[in-house]
Amino acid sequence: MRSTLVHFKKHHDDLKVMPEMWVGENFAKREKKILENFSNRTHGLPSSNMNYVRFCSIPIREETTLKDLRELCHQIKKSMGIECFQIAVDRPKKVAHLLFDFYDKERGECYYIYKTKQKEFLVMVIRTLDLEFSMVPSSWLRHFFIGEFRSNPNIFQENMLLLRNSLPVLGKRSYRFINDTLRYVELICKGITRGAPI
Repeated sequence: MRSTLVHFKKHHDDLKVMPEMWVGENFAKREKKILENFSNRTHGLPSSNMNYVRFCSIPIREETTLKDLRELCHQIKKSMGIECFQIAVDRPKKVAHLLFDFYDKERGECYYIYKTKQKEFLVMVIRTLDLEFSMVPSSWLRHFFIGEFRSNPNIFQENMLLLRNSLPVLGKRSYRFINDTLRYVELICKGITRGAPI
């Protein structure tokens, strides 16, 4: 997989059967539900370029389990709205294939995953599956901080407390520098200030 963005592709079938799989629903049943909802809302059929089911592949570690991947999919659903309904693990290639429902039944349209959301998706994959940060550019670091903050809004206060307990070891100058850095990143994560290039 390329390190810059996750590429979602239109898909028209179930995932290829693998020894390790999870199937929440088969493709035909999911497609039928989507088409029925769309028809009830618009009294028609979706256009041929409406990609309501999409597929992507993500890297995994040897230790990654189906439970880990399902937890990742739960977080993706909560954060982005798209729902994974099939997972297939290719152990030899260290890759997991995911099949997503991109259809928003409340609006009768598909979710649009713009570039910032694609970055958030990949950061979520890396954080949740404990993959190498080197997969992505260092300029994406802010997305990791924001992800940590969203999962634990108290993370900065907790680390400032740990830092305060280390004051005798660090010295006042180092303590002040690290503490101010944490406070600044917290403000960025809260949307109060924006990081600016130097």
